[in-house]
Amino acid sequence: MVSDVIILGAGGQVGQALTTLAPAAGFAPLGFGSAEVDITSLGALKQLISDHPGTPIINAAAYTAVDKAEAEVERAFLVNATAPTWLAALAGHDRPLIHYSTDYVFSGKGETPFSTEADTAPLGVYGLSKRVGETAVLAASRGTVLRTAWVYGATGNNFLKTMVRVGRDRGALNVVDDQIGTPTHADDIARATLTLLSQQLSGQGAAAPGLYHLTAAGQTSWYGFAAEIFKALEQQTGTKVDLTPIPTSEYPTPAKRPGFSVLDCNKIDRIEGVSRPDWATPVADTVAAILKSEKA
Repeated sequence: MVSDVIILGAGGQVGQALTTLAPAAGFAPLGFGSAEVDITSLGALKQLISDHPGTPIINAAAYTAVDKAEAEVERAFLVNATAPTWLAALAGHDRPLIHYSTDYVFSGKGETPFSTEADTAPLGVYGLSKRVGETAVLAASRGTVLRTAWVYGATGNNFLKTMVRVGRDRGALNVVDDQIGTPTHADDIARATLTLLSQQLSGQGAAAPGLYHLTAAGQTSWYGFAAEIFKALEQQTGTKVDLTPIPTSEYPTPAKRPGFSVLDCNKIDRIEGVSRPDWATPVADTVAAILKSEKA
């Protein structure tokens, strides 16, 4: 039996992946971008909930401009904190609500992957706004939060697409090598999300509502990620990009980044059907997809 699912933020990386992959997982996606539903309007959310009684919700909408958030505090909190709080209240007891959060809720200190029980300590407005939003969703009776990190794919704006574009334009780049995390493909996030939702609706499996960490396997630096991207680019086009590692101190930004933000995903690994490929596995195919789209 096919079930409807509301996807907010359908125009973003994860939202697009969810919309594309939902049918294969047994869902009919009801995708809403910002033009269709303004999540910063309580009235718009009330209307959406009223129009689709009982339909589960995946909230992939977010304010993700980490540096701009330092200046646009009100906007960041409206999207990342207030809107999820409204959704959590409106979802009530009759529908699952799945919401995404981030590794930026952590301080980035240490060298041990952060568990779901680890204390949070955001370094900036973006992380703090996401922390407020996830807390509200977790207070809902059927609320689930998936913390993820370093999201990339062939659509939307992300580090991989930027590297492909800027690398070809400049031929040489300096990239930070002392921030460690886990690049995670949007398709893998979407597949895991739909698996969790299927189990929550069926009552079968271990995917109870709550907090999970969801990233690819392994870890690297932004420099290591860029090196993998440029390896694929050279193999596929012959274009070579000279890459130089630099410390964060040589690339100052308005918002502080966590130095180490690898997430411990042991909890989600216990859920049957969830796959977490190594972070580097989809890189070459993603580069190929971007190059193909440019020729279309």
